[in-house]
Amino acid sequence: MRGTLQICLKSDLCVGSGDRMDTVIDTEVCFDPNGLPYLPARRIKGILRENATDLLSAAFCDKYNQGDFECLFGEPGQAFSGALYCDNAYIEDHENYGDYVSQLESVFERHFHRSYLLRDMTSIRRQTAVGDDGVVRPQSLRSVRVINQYLASGEENVFFAAIELAPNVSESTKSLFEDAVAVMRHLGTNRTRGLGEVQVSCRWHSDETYSEKRNSDTALGNEYDSCEMRYILRLLAPLITGEMGGAASDIHDYIPGSMILGCFAGAWLRNHRDVGNHAHEDEQFRDLFLSQSVSFGNAQIVRDGIPYVRIPQNILRSKDKTSIYNGLTASDDPRPEMKYKHPKGYFAGGIIRSDSEIVLPQQKIYQHHSRPDNRAVGHATGKDGSKYFQYKALEKDQVFSGTIRGSRKELNRLQSLIDESGEIHIGRSKSAQYGRARITFEEITVRKAEHLTIQKGQNFAIYIDSDTIPRRSSGQPSSDPRVLLNELFPDQAKKLRIVSTWLSTRVCSGYKSHWRLPLPQYPAIEQSSVLLIQNLSDASISVAKEIVAGLRQSEGYGRISTRDPAEDIPEPDGLKERSNPSDKSKPVVTAERLEFIISKNRVLKNLFVDSVEAVAIEQAREAVAIDQARETKPTPDVSANTLSYIRTGIIRSRKAEDFGKWLSVKKNADSYQRIIHLLFEDARDAHNVSTILSFQQETIVKKSLPDPSLFQCLSDEDIFRVYRAATVARLTALRESIRMENNDKVRQTEVNG
Repeated sequence: MRGTLQICLKSDLCVGSGDRMDTVIDTEVCFDPNGLPYLPARRIKGILRENATDLLSAAFCDKYNQGDFECLFGEPGQAFSGALYCDNAYIEDHENYGDYVSQLESVFERHFHRSYLLRDMTSIRRQTAVGDDGVVRPQSLRSVRVINQYLASGEENVFFAAIELAPNVSESTKSLFEDAVAVMRHLGTNRTRGLGEVQVSCRWHSDETYSEKRNSDTALGNEYDSCEMRYILRLLAPLITGEMGGAASDIHDYIPGSMILGCFAGAWLRNHRDVGNHAHEDEQFRDLFLSQSVSFGNAQIVRDGIPYVRIPQNILRSKDKTSIYNGLTASDDPRPEMKYKHPKGYFAGGIIRSDSEIVLPQQKIYQHHSRPDNRAVGHATGKDGSKYFQYKALEKDQVFSGTIRGSRKELNRLQSLIDESGEIHIGRSKSAQYGRARITFEEITVRKAEHLTIQKGQNFAIYIDSDTIPRRSSGQPSSDPRVLLNELFPDQAKKLRIVSTWLSTRVCSGYKSHWRLPLPQYPAIEQSSVLLIQNLSDASISVAKEIVAGLRQSEGYGRISTRDPAEDIPEPDGLKERSNPSDKSKPVVTAERLEFIISKNRVLKNLFVDSVEAVAIEQAREAVAIDQARETKPTPDVSANTLSYIRTGIIRSRKAEDFGKWLSVKKNADSYQRIIHLLFEDARDAHNVSTILSFQQETIVKKSLPDPSLFQCLSDEDIFRVYRAATVARLTALRESIRMENNDKVRQTEVNG
């Protein structure tokens, strides 16, 4: 059951992010990379939980009970999360703002920046603390950024949050949620000081059919063929990939196969609630998730449709990033003075060449706090059950891709578990703010067994494509590379020699939420490790190009590939680092596209006019500078004081009619004709002023627009606003020029006198 929370601001609001801007802002609001402020889901869900607690404690309320509360929000240590999922609250059409902002930046360049969105939608408030003596306390000045109640257009700011209730929740649980929404009145910090008043409503979407998404290609091949299916994950919210038993600050820079397995297993359990705690006895569940016949591979970062892989450890890069060294093929050690080092943590796309781009998946730290049991205290004190904590997460809008291996029948069953929307929830804290993603599948393909022939005395390379937990013959896990070799080639291991190794090890752990127990810790050879092996036998041998070995293969562990060391030899130039994977070339923007943006989006319409205004101001100043450079151009026959007088008049005017009336009042002034001539060189009498004013407004504004056809999209107020800014800039530049000229004359007179 999906719906939307509509949160209308009835006052300015501050939902702190835990960050600060140097010494300028002490409490910063949450905002996305485009500068759009948003309301974090965990704060919204926390308020709803408080409201539900109050409703349960009300003596007159008997239509729901503690079981409904636990079903809705879950409980710490519970095997399953609560039935409620809540996403961050954004303004309408927020998902398209990245594209809109990129286009405006491309058109206006230095006159527009995405940070202007934050400036336009927020304000900064400052406050101090006063002591008992009525004097301000030292060092008590604080600056807080707040989200404005009103947009620049005068409309109230409204945010929308996607919500979802698990299927088949009881009516009493749903009623508890709706009532908790109905009594929601405040959100954020400083609720008792005039901030954070909201009006919240819930709108349920029409009944959705969670139809199974079945793949129709079963008829294309045998359902028991060994196949592979690539899945693609686009993150719609930040994702916490840390192991459940590990530190919150220690996360994977990829999406582990265990999370993918858990996501599909959870979907199966939701569709088969009747099995209860006996899912392991169901044959289909065992085949898909327990029998090791299906392997869920890790999802690695994707850029421009190309899956990136972690750079093998045999590839070293010089400290100055100008050259690389391949340990598999080089005969000499790298030069010590170059200080070669493996670019740990980086991913590269396809074959590593001199022009290969290497990337780091984007991560961000999020701050949270749990309030104490004493609800009169609004911050974490470290006592009474309260604490401050951080999450590190993969940023949203990134794309990851991996593969699932199994029979065609099993892969089709897995696809059928995902509904048509493709939206899933994975990772930690996935019931609020984190873990929302959209999954799509590529065509199922049959896996073909390919082999590599190794001649007598020839070398071949073993690449560890995912963390591998080798087993001794006794079954004991070990990270010894010799143990791995014995498991991979039990009949030929004695005739294989390890020439060189580039490897690292780690301890693999995890957490079994259903058992509420940590998984055993195993030593593992880390992915990106490489072994160079020599064939010492008297004959050639054949080795598979793709192998799986070790424990936990269904979770993506133990994927290994073999290759000829001469393959994929990198050129001796440096790798090109792509520090911001989201960078794109400038989009091609048409007048029709800009007209669509400013006519549809009232927030960007105001920023569009701001940018046109900045262009008009710059053009006005340049025109004055050009006129001053011409020796034949006469100096205006007005004083600096008269220019200030005109400047004040136009600044006080809110529309063209106001300015026209102001001019008409000055009709009998001695300098009236000079003012008219200065403002409108083509007007010689007062009767022509209104016509000339309209014509000049159109001329200045059209000249400042990226395309003159956009003039029709602006209101009369917008047009006069741009004209007023340009005229004020022109008058200011002329006034300063006249004052400088007069000062020069005075100094010259003093010198001559």
